[in-house]
Order: sequence, then C-alpha cells, then structure tokens
Amino acid sequence: MSKTADYSPEKIQKLMDKISFFDEFSKYEKKLCATSASSIKIFKAGEKIISEGEQDTFFYIILLGNVEILKKDVEINTMKEGDFFGEMSFLANTPRSTTVIALDRVVTYRLNQKKMQMLQGSIREKIKDQCIIKLVEGADRLTEEIRSHL
Repeated sequence: MSKTADYSPEKIQKLMDKISFFDEFSKYEKKLCATSASSIKIFKAGEKIISEGEQDTFFYIILLGNVEILKKDVEINTMKEGDFFGEMSFLANTPRSTTVIALDRVVTYRLNQKKMQMLQGSIREKIKDQCIIKLVEGADRLTEEIRSHL
C-alpha cells in the first residue's frame, strides 16, 4: 500500500463530500472520519485489496478510483467511487467471498469491527444504515431475477 501523506484530512473530507454514502453525515462527522489516518488506505493499480477465502472483517468505501471484483478468478463486477465492499465479512465474520483488485489508484476509507466500535454512535448508525440499504437493494434485485425466470 502506498502512503497517505498526499491525502490530508481536508482532501479526504472533500472526497467524502462527493460520495452519496456520506450524504447523511454532518460536516463534523465527515471531519472525524477524515482525520482517522489509520482508516485511509491507498492501493496502487493491480494491487489486491482482499482475497477470496481470507478471514478478516475490514469494510471498504471507495473514495477515489475503481476496483475489479473476481469470483474464482473470473471478473463478476467493477466498482467505483461511492461503492463499498467487504460488508458481508464485516457484518457476519465470514470468509471473503470474492477477490478485489485495484484497477487504478484507489483511495478507501477502511473500517474493521474494532475501529467501528471506537466511532461516535451517530457515525456507526449511518454506516450500518448504508449497509442495510445495500443489502435490501441486493435482495430486491435477486427477487426480480427469480421472478423473471418463473
């Protein structure tokens, strides 16, 4: 991973301002998140962020860049700024179901369960809300796919 020195808290906060994930966060809450340097992780193009089958509970929000999602070495999706991944392992303590690789320089806001517990309650709730929204949207898409095959 490359250094975060060229991403000041102010620059991180500006990236957060552009992403819908943080729409419900106050300016102060974004500032708190942005000043947690240990939560900002930068990856170079081609760098593996997570590996299928590994056991960890980090959750990533893409602040800048694009990633490729692989299942058994086959590309199944790409993600961009504002998207997030790793929420299933984060929430359920399950092994990683996919591999994620940076397609270009990727700046992420990264949390594990320990760091999550250290956050202000309102921030924790907003992060959980975003995860729930994504899970519900995924369930809705799956339901529609099943209906279209009936």
